[in-house]
Amino acid sequence: MMRDRYVFRREWLDYMAELEPAERMEVRDAVDSYAFFGEVPQNLSRVTRVVFSCIKTSIDRMNEEYEAAAERNRENGKKGGRPRKPTETDQNPENPLGYLGFSEKPTETDQNPQKAMKGNERKGNESNSFRASAREAADAEKEIFQEIFFWRNFKNPTGEAERFMSYNSEKGWKALNTPEKRRIAAVESWIPNDGGPRVNEKFLGMWQALYSRIKCEFPHVARDMLHDGCRCTVANGVISIHAPESVRKYIDSRKPMEVTEWAKGAKVKTTWP
Repeated sequence: MMRDRYVFRREWLDYMAELEPAERMEVRDAVDSYAFFGEVPQNLSRVTRVVFSCIKTSIDRMNEEYEAAAERNRENGKKGGRPRKPTETDQNPENPLGYLGFSEKPTETDQNPQKAMKGNERKGNESNSFRASAREAADAEKEIFQEIFFWRNFKNPTGEAERFMSYNSEKGWKALNTPEKRRIAAVESWIPNDGGPRVNEKFLGMWQALYSRIKCEFPHVARDMLHDGCRCTVANGVISIHAPESVRKYIDSRKPMEVTEWAKGAKVKTTWP
């Protein structure tokens, strides 16, 4: 959905505080493209992609809240709109001048306790929304860490991403005093628990070349290519590529050049354990 305006939250400036000017501009352009046109840039660097992912989850949350409010307003409109707010005279026709004498005039909360309850409920919803946005931002950040670990050929990229975030969250990320750039540097120097590589380096190189080529046109296929279980085995002269269904369908139907050149004439089949 195209929009002609959006709210830029102050916390987003905190996300971009440690970026270089060119990186900040890259993130701002990415945010504008997504907020106005719903387009997700695919050519961001690792650092700017972490920052953009955090902001994207916040934009998604605001859009959901806007659409929910708009739907409520449409339903109220079908019912005749919001009723006229009663005046003080309507509430007490025997005293049209209002409250006189020494008694203190009741506050709006006294007159309408339900409104106070709704106000407290709204504050609670805003707090829940903030927590949900932060949680979604953390999930998006974890996906980026998992991708980095995947291309570093860890045996368990997802588990290592969780271990990395748990380790640094317990320390409050204190060692990484420039949040975004230092986190990327830390994740690229992270030492895994599992030791050896997950797949053959030649297979990983082919896989990354294919991923880089299709990630813009077929993002759902590219996303599934990052599954921890993607690998290859060789038996009786046949190369078996283990991958989720969307990846298998793409390889079987399109016979990508990266796969055929890597296989060097050997028979290739796709499977999933």
